[in-house]
Amino acid sequence: MTIAKSFSSLERPRVTFNQIAFLLLIFSFILTLWGFWASETILWNRIVYSNGEWANSLPIYLQTDLGILREMLFSNIILFTVGLLLSVLISIIIGINFFKSTRWDNNRRLLFRFLALASLFTSLMGFWIFQSVVVIKSFPAVNGGKNGLEWIEVEIGEYSSYLSLLGFIIQIFFLIVLFVTLIILFINREREIKLIKSEFNPYLFILNLLKRIPFYIVIIGYLVLTLIPVIMTIIVSLSSTADLRLYQLPTNPIYSLIKNFSSVIFAISVGDPAFATAFIYSVILGFGTGLMGLVVSLSAGYALARFKFAGNKILTFMILATQMFPGLILLIPQYVIWKDIGLLQEHLLLFGVLLAYISGAVAYCTWMMKGYFETIPIDLEEAALIDGAGRLGTFFRIAIPLAKPGMVAVLIFTFLTAWSEFVLARTFIGETAPQATLPLLFYNYQNTAAPDNPIFFELLAPYAVLVALPPVIMFLLLQKELAAGAVAGGIK
Repeated sequence: MTIAKSFSSLERPRVTFNQIAFLLLIFSFILTLWGFWASETILWNRIVYSNGEWANSLPIYLQTDLGILREMLFSNIILFTVGLLLSVLISIIIGINFFKSTRWDNNRRLLFRFLALASLFTSLMGFWIFQSVVVIKSFPAVNGGKNGLEWIEVEIGEYSSYLSLLGFIIQIFFLIVLFVTLIILFINREREIKLIKSEFNPYLFILNLLKRIPFYIVIIGYLVLTLIPVIMTIIVSLSSTADLRLYQLPTNPIYSLIKNFSSVIFAISVGDPAFATAFIYSVILGFGTGLMGLVVSLSAGYALARFKFAGNKILTFMILATQMFPGLILLIPQYVIWKDIGLLQEHLLLFGVLLAYISGAVAYCTWMMKGYFETIPIDLEEAALIDGAGRLGTFFRIAIPLAKPGMVAVLIFTFLTAWSEFVLARTFIGETAPQATLPLLFYNYQNTAAPDNPIFFELLAPYAVLVALPPVIMFLLLQKELAAGAVAGGIK
């Protein structure tokens, strides 16, 4: 069968149980996360409290009528409970289906990996909501307002008791689900590993080990130097203000964990950008930049790699030359142009920043995709053209599927660039605007209102951990595709 006919004769893929379960698991996890986040936001924004020198000066729900607030909390608890029940039901069905048919494939492996990840985060939600009630009860009254105990036990007493019980149950249940899922993944991974028998030579093994000792020393030294700042940041995020002033290790890390991270994630003062909003804007800008840059660079990189037209080399060099100049050179001209055409107006601001990110990412994406397309054998495309697939058919049916590792690498690198970008966002948006992204929120913990006072390190450290977490998770999940795509794209 020819290549073109083989692609055209493919049957439409049938929807399997694993795919349906995967989608339902995502849906239930979103419901659970939504209900959890909204409930925690209400719990942490009804009373004024302080975290060292920092104070939740004007909580968003401080002046809200208690009856309305209780209705909002009840609705979010229902949403949270429905998401949890759906997750429990899907987990049980997945387990029953696995024991009925132990056949192991890529779809089932992906499903169990996501189930393990969802169970971990759901268990963490249960732990967090259980501990939040305990921590908020300890808050004293600030400026004559209500204390935490009155807010939790008097004003929402039955709701707080239900949340505590629910949080305790779900953290135990989903820890069990996580444990069972990891065992299943481990057992099936062991089945996939092919053991190659070979003669063991102890003298050759020791000789090779001695040869590699200098290499191991360098790697271990590099890891130590790299991990020390990360470990210190995590220790600071688990410390109270008193611990930091006394230069001592955290005395109550669980309490400080809940209070510090919740102060960053959930506490919202009126007029300040919220962490959740900034997180959503950063995700939109990150994936929007990656996807739009990828759409443009796929066709451009393919054309430069496959078509030998007049000026090909000059155009390629010009694309590469744009990466030789720092982005700060274009900052002021970009700002003036964007302002003149109205892209810095409030309702167009996010689109204007996205357009600026895309314009800076297209050249890099094009260069990477050009290099990756050049590693794909052209014989496959020529055979498809001979069979009548056409240039577009060859591009969509052969070139793009084979270029998926390169596409993943480009998407991740572009996402990370937009995720951590600060200078352009600071110039176009500003740190106090409602559209502020995550890199701009560190101003909230700089204590700029009182320069003589210390920086809020007990809040700045959790903020740093939270901002760094999504890229780390993305690297761990897509490290194989990232390595393959980055190396292949850089060969040429």
